[in-house]
Amino acid sequence: MITAITRVHAQFGLRLKWQFSPIGALKSHSAMTQLTSTTDKEFLRTVNEWLFSRPEVLMLVRYSRAAGDKSFEFFTSFERLRGRLEELTPETSVTVFRERQLPLRGCVDDEFIGKCLNSVQAGLEFLVVETAPRTAGNESWFHHEAGESHEELREVLDGLRGQPVAVGEYPPWLERSLNVISAYVPEEDGSVSARWIYRKPLKYRPDLCWSRFNLRPLLPNLSGSS
Repeated sequence: MITAITRVHAQFGLRLKWQFSPIGALKSHSAMTQLTSTTDKEFLRTVNEWLFSRPEVLMLVRYSRAAGDKSFEFFTSFERLRGRLEELTPETSVTVFRERQLPLRGCVDDEFIGKCLNSVQAGLEFLVVETAPRTAGNESWFHHEAGESHEELREVLDGLRGQPVAVGEYPPWLERSLNVISAYVPEEDGSVSARWIYRKPLKYRPDLCWSRFNLRPLLPNLSGSS
């Protein structure tokens, strides 16, 4: 009999389900699921088709062994996106969104801040991404910030005055649909693995719900139910 225990991984703010076998071996539930490689032909074909029919796609990069570090990057050509994938280290997760994300675009000023406050629904998690990279030496990155209230949104935008940004509801990176596709950067031998994988429940389960800013403690589920 296999017993399931649900726990919180505090570093990433995720609830993960683990399985214990009768001999005591610890195994990730999602480790038994086939993982898609960023070199997979079907994955690349899908992203290429999206960019052929749309002006841009957003890619979420979640770096492996980087304390939850992530990046949100826009791409207008398949060649540049594929080149970016080749730069990433093994076990890094990428999620590409077919539909347009963060639709509010512009340089931050009073008018733009007012537009964002009128467009972004209060209480929903928002995301602000700078569309011009920051640089430090040989390093470059796209700064981003998130929050849930209009007060937080105003504060974030006030700190980015004069900067070109994209703003909107936080992308649905946990969504299972034809509009969201994910993959993992493979090892040198072509194998695919991931240390932390979150799978969204297929139906609402209060005991599996989580919030980015307000995690509630979980009690172990020792009943054997999933």
